[in-house]
Amino acid sequence: MKFKIFHKNLTVISIVLLAFVIIILIGTELIFDKKKSSNDKKNCDIALVTYDKIDEAYFKLICSGVENASDLLDKKYLIFSVADYKGSYEDTLKAAVNSKAAVVILPDSTFEEVIYNYQNQYTNTYFLLIDAIPHNVDNTDNTASDNVISVLFDEAEVGFFAGYAAVCEGYDKLSFICDDTMSKSIRYCYGFLQGADYAAIENDVKNIEVSIIHLNESVDIEQTVKSVEKDVDIVATSSMSLIEVQTANSSQASNSDTEAEQDNTVTSYLSGYPVMFCGGYNLDTDNVVATVTNDITSSINDIIIDFFTDNLDGSSIVNFDAKNNKISFVSEIGFFDKFGEEERKALALKILNNEITIIGDTTISTEELDLTRIAVKENKIP
Repeated sequence: MKFKIFHKNLTVISIVLLAFVIIILIGTELIFDKKKSSNDKKNCDIALVTYDKIDEAYFKLICSGVENASDLLDKKYLIFSVADYKGSYEDTLKAAVNSKAAVVILPDSTFEEVIYNYQNQYTNTYFLLIDAIPHNVDNTDNTASDNVISVLFDEAEVGFFAGYAAVCEGYDKLSFICDDTMSKSIRYCYGFLQGADYAAIENDVKNIEVSIIHLNESVDIEQTVKSVEKDVDIVATSSMSLIEVQTANSSQASNSDTEAEQDNTVTSYLSGYPVMFCGGYNLDTDNVVATVTNDITSSINDIIIDFFTDNLDGSSIVNFDAKNNKISFVSEIGFFDKFGEEERKALALKILNNEITIIGDTTISTEELDLTRIAVKENKIP
């Protein structure tokens, strides 16, 4: 009788112990799977860094290039936002490096100083710096380590296409709004002037007038628009110049923190004029009749593929421009019917064959551009 009771108790105890063992094993497996999943989420082949004030449209183009290349190469990519690391660019960079990514992509000049300071600390990781070159705080040194690759675009070429297209289309009264505080904006402007002049020579036309509206740190958009000639055919500009001036100084500036919304507010000041944008990507406004931009998506796609197929060297500068077909021209029907894809390709071929030399040196004056067919009027706004 006692043996039966003991046997019965032993059976119950065994079942309870077995249940505990199963629970522990299941729990351990769940924890392991959770840790494995967590680690998988943090690890990638390509790390793309971003920050809260980056132009949304521009960043989407970069993301498309990264996604295209990662799909083709069967690589995993993750996005690391500075906002997720309490606004610390250094901590974000560290997290991207710790993801074991082979390459960390930094989307613009915001990261020039950061990568300059940390490039030698993370020597086992490659960094792809878009449209920028590493430099120290006072810009006296721009040394790049062997693990940094700079991707540069040619603003003067973009401006050249815009000016050339405007004159080819028959417009003879042009205006360019230029931010003198930004060398990129000046290069767009210089290219625009040379493109207009070259088209005037090719088409044997005269009396082309181009007014340059020079911006500085004390100018607001409303005052700038009032300086544009009332009978101007088309206004050209780079969106970055207007965004920067409005953000800093315009009394009627938007309270928005995003460049995309600021861009829309800026174009509303120019609502009475047809506008060409050089290098702008958020252009969903009625009065924007043409955009000339770098082909960001295909450029990023190509550079990533070159990196993973060992066609790139560290400490190098890669240029994307008309010579490798990386300039895009998009226009509204009715404004640019004479300058289309065929004309764009023909112009790119001339640049490729070195038949055209475009000056992008911002240290010289417009008089030194050797313009022969266009009359340039420069308006300095106090």
